Amino acid sequence: MLVGSHSKAKELSKSLLGVTDLLLVGFFLQIGLMVALSWDAVLWAILLIALLPLKSLAFFVILTRFHLRARTAWMAAFNLSTYSEFGLIAMALALSLSILIMAPLSRKAEALYDPISDFLKRFETAGQHPDDLPIQTKGERIGIFDMGRVGVAAYSTLQDRFPGQVIGFDRDPASVEMHQLAGRNVLLADSTDSDFWERVLVNDNLGLVVLAMPKHGANIHAAQTLKRHEFEGVVAATGKFDDEVKQLRCVGLDTAFNLYSEAGSGFADHVFNVFTQQRPDLANTWNSREE
Repeated sequence: MLVGSHSKAKELSKSLLGVTDLLLVGFFLQIGLMVALSWDAVLWAILLIALLPLKSLAFFVILTRFHLRARTAWMAAFNLSTYSEFGLIAMALALSLSILIMAPLSRKAEALYDPISDFLKRFETAGQHPDDLPIQTKGERIGIFDMGRVGVAAYSTLQDRFPGQVIGFDRDPASVEMHQLAGRNVLLADSTDSDFWERVLVNDNLGLVVLAMPKHGANIHAAQTLKRHEFEGVVAATGKFDDEVKQLRCVGLDTAFNLYSEAGSGFADHVFNVFTQQRPDLANTWNSREE
């Protein structure tokens, strides 16, 4: 509450999210485990764990009845399948086991969805949810995914060289609105959505894709999805560390570069250009000494 009005409050909240979630679970675990563990509690926990698949299935069916796409309903069902932390007070063991089972499955939900996506789409209902309306583009050939600082820089450079051929995508509605007000061609879309890649690749035939997501895992997932859909265009991505760049290249990207290294090289080039313009006498003297 004290720092909520500070300009860095949102950034601080993101940094502490993992810690606060861990402390929250620990708090309820402590309350739930105050009661002595009995065989009756274990049997009830096993019964509730056995019901997890039915719970996931029920969520999937309910969400598709509200015209959500199969992929959206599938991902939401995985995230909603764990029992509420408030249930720890009565059944701490069941909740703990449900988290242990569903947490790794949730991380692999997209990979599990892709092979059976055609089957799951049979459960979709007629009509479309407002958030799943078709993406209306104008035939652009270059797609920039995530319009953060890196994405905006790539957008500006490519737009200058290929006017009218660049389109940006971002999953944050506020960010999309800001870019649109600034005159940039940006649409709301989630690049980690495999169904989105199917639509945009078939309809727009992108020739160049730039993956500029700040999270390395998101870039890897998008690259793997493009590969599964046999995308024939050029794919470029950024990494913050050498091992990330190596992993991106192993996925099969056309190019991947270290963001910090490239930034340092670009800064050095900028300093050199300014120096030679401001002090050509010194620059020429130093060059002659080198020769």
